[in-house]
Amino acid sequence: MTDRFGKWLGNRRLAVALLAAAVLLGLPLHLAVKRLAERDLLAEGRRAPVLQGPTLAGGAYDSFRDRGRVLVIVFLDPTLASSDEQGKALAAWRDKYNDDRAVFITVLTDGAPEAASRFAARYGLNEAEVVIDRGATRRQPFKVKRYPTVYVIDRIGVVRYAREGVVGARKGAFLRALEDALPPAGSRLEPRQP
Repeated sequence: MTDRFGKWLGNRRLAVALLAAAVLLGLPLHLAVKRLAERDLLAEGRRAPVLQGPTLAGGAYDSFRDRGRVLVIVFLDPTLASSDEQGKALAAWRDKYNDDRAVFITVLTDGAPEAASRFAARYGLNEAEVVIDRGATRRQPFKVKRYPTVYVIDRIGVVRYAREGVVGARKGAFLRALEDALPPAGSRLEPRQP
């Protein structure tokens, strides 16, 4: 009986050891793969997707038309308090860089159309540059999960800055990325590509 108990106990110890090894090695590996699959935002240096959609003005926006200009795309939910702080920063950026080298696009998600209109009016946003995103069709290609999310996309469509959370009007990293992407003042824009 002691021999059988020893074999049973030995097999049980081996099984527990194998299970522990699988958990200790498998869990971190699983979490690492999951993090890679769920990257929070588009990586800097990567080509940005084209942004298209209906605007608050009633027309349609297509970022391809703005090729040759720097795009600052801000994804917001106008019903969140953080959107007010981001709206102030957006208005300040637009006022500072108003020489046609950059286009400031706001993508409003969630909330009623009335909330979107009030938000645009409060911060003096150009309604032709306010894209409405119902059903997450515009935010998904940009991997937006939290609001606000800010992107700077250079003149050839490459992401130069990507951050979640409020980006203040004087945020150093944002301003450096924007100014590095801008062509020199007074320079001609690159021709639009077909």
